[in-house]
Amino acid sequence: MHRELNQWQFDGLCVMQALLGVISSNFRMVSFSRKINTLTIRIALEQENEEDSAEIEDFKFELSVLLDQDDKIEIQLIVSDQPIIMAPPSESDITVFRRRE
Repeated sequence: MHRELNQWQFDGLCVMQALLGVISSNFRMVSFSRKINTLTIRIALEQENEEDSAEIEDFKFELSVLLDQDDKIEIQLIVSDQPIIMAPPSESDITVFRRRE
């Protein structure tokens, strides 16, 4: 990790880099949180979609290449067309994408 970036900045940069070309109109939100060596990515989709599932697997691989070798990546997939209620901003959960609805 670059000395001038803190862990949250580095994680956010890696998540955004790995997401390039992945997001379709079915994606509603992407956020992440970290606990020690586990980066949890939450992805909200409007509906299940085989192509998006394949893209999410590709995203996970791309992200694993960008992060430290010791980091574990967990993907939490939420499929819903219900309104998304976001928690107030915090240091423990960072949203990197949210579509306008």
